[in-house]
Amino acid sequence: MKKILIALAMITTTTAAVAQYTGPNATSNSTVKQLLATGSDDQYVVLKGHLINRETDKKYTFDDGTSKVDVEIPAKLFPAGKPVDANTLVQIGGKFDKKHSGASHIKVKQLDAI
Repeated sequence: MKKILIALAMITTTTAAVAQYTGPNATSNSTVKQLLATGSDDQYVVLKGHLINRETDKKYTFDDGTSKVDVEIPAKLFPAGKPVDANTLVQIGGKFDKKHSGASHIKVKQLDAI
């Protein structure tokens, strides 16, 4: 029994340490303006704002109040039974695709209506 308790304590400690990682490549909340100015290619980002325009089946314009960026969102990521429009506050998470020529965009991996 003592060995089981020690093992559980070690697992809990290890999990907590990983969840608190804040070094390079750590996920951070940012703004679109900061992201466009200083973001790096393939950086994972989490942003809150609004989808203000649908351009194609997967391409939308995202606005967080500081700037706008194109986002690519597969239809399966939209919450079932919860309509999302330009007035709905959403949180997106995904990879920033920084372009040196042309428009940078975000490939969304998670979308939550708030």
